[in-house]
Amino acid sequence: MQPDPYSHQAPHQQHQQPPQQGYPPQGYSQQQPYPVQGTQPLAVQRPGTERQDGVAKGSAVGIAILVHVLILFLLTLIVLQTMKDDAPELVVESSNVEAPVKVDPKRFSKAAKPEPSAPSLAKAMVVATMMPSAVSVPEVEDTNQFEFGMGDAFGAGLGIGTGGSGGGGVGFFGSRSTANRVIFIVDVSASLSEKQFSMIKRELTKSLDRLAPNIQYQVLFFAGPAWFAEDEFVKKSQRRFTLKNGRDEYIWDTTGGAHNYEVKNRKGLPVAKWRSASKANIHKTNKQIEKVRKIYGTDWEWPLKIALQQMDPKPDVVYFLTDGVTGDGEKTLDEIAKINRGQGKKAKINTIAMMQPRAASLLRKLAKDAGGQFTIVHEDGSTTVDDMRGGGPEKRKPKKGKK
Repeated sequence: MQPDPYSHQAPHQQHQQPPQQGYPPQGYSQQQPYPVQGTQPLAVQRPGTERQDGVAKGSAVGIAILVHVLILFLLTLIVLQTMKDDAPELVVESSNVEAPVKVDPKRFSKAAKPEPSAPSLAKAMVVATMMPSAVSVPEVEDTNQFEFGMGDAFGAGLGIGTGGSGGGGVGFFGSRSTANRVIFIVDVSASLSEKQFSMIKRELTKSLDRLAPNIQYQVLFFAGPAWFAEDEFVKKSQRRFTLKNGRDEYIWDTTGGAHNYEVKNRKGLPVAKWRSASKANIHKTNKQIEKVRKIYGTDWEWPLKIALQQMDPKPDVVYFLTDGVTGDGEKTLDEIAKINRGQGKKAKINTIAMMQPRAASLLRKLAKDAGGQFTIVHEDGSTTVDDMRGGGPEKRKPKKGKK
């Protein structure tokens, strides 16, 4: 047997395959063992890898920063360009100032001077109505629509009839007058029906509401006793009444029946001041009208005497409303006519019969003696007004309220 040329090598080295070309990989040392076939190769850290990764990361961060800087720079350029575009408009507008124009003062004042406007019809009418005139003015029908068509008034400043140029229109249940001072004498006796009593209160309130502010007024209630709207009842029995007028008290008592009352007070009859027809005063009086209640008696003497003797100055117009007759009426009327004639200028007395024809003759006489009007209020609310001038009575139908 020929000797093996490789016999001088160790026996375990005789069967090893020569290493393939390219093995071992570059960077491996000859002492490093090769991986065994069938096993996973071991992870090998190549020399210089950490340094290369650091460089790559640094480059990425730098590029990102550079991109952001470029974006910021572009945005800054856009904003600056916008501001730059706006600036020239302001500069150009401020620089294009026209030369001041010389204005002729005379020409300007002439052009600016307003022309006087033509006087309005409304103003002309007011001026005309405020002027006193001796010419008789015809009666004007009120165009306002009310439930009964009564209590209408002309308004302030007519300057016709009694009262002069400073007076105003007054009205009650269709009867109209003009006055500076007016007193309403209203029957509140127990003989009134609820329909009559409600109608009286309603019409009296409407008449007061229509008074012009320059008119002075008073309201006087009566039945057996007589008292002003602002007076208060202190004591009340069936036929005896104590009323407080200011600081004084007045005791009213009958000497025999509903028509024979007397007052007990050392000062005589009650007194009251005139009230201006302001909104506050009218509102207060209307509240007092709401509160008034019917009481016993019907005596004409005392309310008429209070109106003509106790009021200072004397009233221009008196409205006297009742639903019944009074005892010894003729004697009472003669006495009242004498007082009216002897107390300065005669007051005009307008009388109203509240659905009571029995009182018509006496009320007509009272109105005629005082130069007033006589009115009858009918069941349906219509009124018949007689101005006592020979023209005959005038019937007025009730008007429906505005819808």
